[in-house]
Amino acid sequence: DNSFKSISICRKKGFPNTCFSNVTNLPFKDGKFSLVSILDVIEHVDDDKNVMREVSRVCKPGGLVLLTVPAFQFLWGNIDIVTHHKRRYTAKGLRDVLRGSELRVDYLTYFNFLLFPLIAALRISDRLLFNRFKNEETMKSDFTYNKPGVMNNLLTLLFSVESRILSLCKVPFGVSILCILKKTEKQSQPISK
Repeated sequence: DNSFKSISICRKKGFPNTCFSNVTNLPFKDGKFSLVSILDVIEHVDDDKNVMREVSRVCKPGGLVLLTVPAFQFLWGNIDIVTHHKRRYTAKGLRDVLRGSELRVDYLTYFNFLLFPLIAALRISDRLLFNRFKNEETMKSDFTYNKPGVMNNLLTLLFSVESRILSLCKVPFGVSILCILKKTEKQSQPISK
């Protein structure tokens, strides 16, 4: 992680093998890991292609990469600004980022699709009606909620339903994208699917 605070929390919770690092220059040998998870990370960096090349470098041939990113630029909202996102992605745009990384797409789908209509409506109306009055210095996330138990229960139910649907089919829209990649055995194999 690139946050000493996050590393400290992990170590206190019993995860001693954490280290401070920049995702564009990971302190690991080539082919070190059989599974690399990079969850909501690449949207935060300027050179997302370089990050994916670095992730590919530390992944063993035949190993897997679990990747999630926020979807659709038109869903850009306060949360993207507050969390320092550089961009959101489409499935095609994500595939373009992966070119040249020795990673093949095994599975790609949008997810968080049950909330998509609500979030799309909120983001679009916010941008059209209210965004011109906002001050970036005092801006907060557009998803502040003070009852975490209720929200956790609701989201657990929604994601449980979504996981059942995603086990049957891929979905062409959602607030996020889930991608499972496999590192090719040979450097010359192209990104597929």
